[in-house]
Amino acid sequence: SEELSLKITNFYSQKILSFPNIEKINLIGFHGQTIYHNPLEKTSIQLGNAQLLSNILKKPVISDFRSNDLIHGGQGAPLAPIYHKYIIKELKTSFPTCFLNIGGISNLTYMDEKKLIAFDTGPGNCLINDLMKVFFNKDFDRNGDVAFSGKINTKILNELNTDNFFKLTYPKSLDRQYFAHYIKRLIQCQNAKNLITTISEFTALTISNSLKLLPNYPKNIIVSGGGAKNNYIIKRLKKHTKCKIEILNSANFDPDFVEAQLIGFLSVRSIRDLPNTFPSTTGVSKPISGGQLYCPIKNH
Repeated sequence: SEELSLKITNFYSQKILSFPNIEKINLIGFHGQTIYHNPLEKTSIQLGNAQLLSNILKKPVISDFRSNDLIHGGQGAPLAPIYHKYIIKELKTSFPTCFLNIGGISNLTYMDEKKLIAFDTGPGNCLINDLMKVFFNKDFDRNGDVAFSGKINTKILNELNTDNFFKLTYPKSLDRQYFAHYIKRLIQCQNAKNLITTISEFTALTISNSLKLLPNYPKNIIVSGGGAKNNYIIKRLKKHTKCKIEILNSANFDPDFVEAQLIGFLSVRSIRDLPNTFPSTTGVSKPISGGQLYCPIKNH
C-alpha cells in the first residue's frame, strides 16, 4: 500500500503543479483515496502521503479529515453536510430541504430552520459501476442507458432491501465494499441488463426510503455527484418521492466539483479551528474540527 500511496501522491502533485496561477494557491486540501472505512473499529484508511505532497509542492497541506471525528465517537463520515448547508443557504432553497450526493455511496444532508442531519443512505453508483465493468467493460452506465434497457427483478430488489443497514437510524455511514458480497452472488444469476436496472432501482429506492427517517418530509432535493447524470436513477427518484428534485446547476457550484470544493472548504475551516462534523451528522460527541496540517520540510 505504500507503493500505491506514493503513486497517488505523485499523481496529485503533477495535477496540482499543472494548475495555472499555482503561485496564488496558499493552502491545499488533500483527502486521499479511501480504501477502508469501518466506524465500529474507529478506522478509516486513505492512501496518499500528505507530508510528501507538501514537500513537493512547497505549500501547506491539510489532510486526514476523519480521524478526529472517529476518536471522539463519530462515524468519520459523512464530511460534506457543513458544506451542503452552505450551498443550501447560498441557493436560498425553501426548508425542509435535502442535499443528495450520489457518489460511490449516496449521502444525504437534511436541513430545516433548526436541524442539520446527515447520513449515508446506501449505494450510489458503486454497485452499478462494478457490474458495468464485469458485464460491459465500461466504468459506468452513461446517462443510465443500460438501466433503461432492462427490467427490474423484484426478488433481488426485495432481498437487497432487507439488509440491516437500512433498519439503522442515523447517524450511519457505509464503506464502498459493504455490498460487495451481494455483487459476487448476483453476477452468477442474472441477465446483465436486468441486473443493472435492478441495482439502479435499488439506489433510487434506498434514497427515497431513507427520507422516512427524517423529522419532516423534504420539499426539495438538490442532487449532485456522478449519479445526478444517471437519468434512470433521477427518473425513479421522481417516481418514488414527493419532492421537487433538481440537479445542482449553479454558477458558483459545479456538480462535478462539489467534492473538491468541499475539501477546500473543510481545509479553511480546519485552519480556523471551526467545527467540520457534528453530533447530528456523524454522531460525534460534540461539534469538532478535523484535519491535520502538514508543512513543507526543507532538504527532503
